[in-house]
Amino acid sequence: MLTILELRRHSDEHGNVSHDVWYSDEQGSVGVYTGVKGLNLHPAEEGP
Repeated sequence: MLTILELRRHSDEHGNVSHDVWYSDEQGSVGVYTGVKGLNLHPAEEGP
């Protein structure tokens, strides 16, 4: 399972949106996916 550490949003001059996604895995390794497109982000649900 991956844990998201940070998201950075980018948009170009045409309004196309992409994200860079920093993550850590179960072994504690950190990596980044760059230029991720089509990422639908929803706010966390409120607690009880």
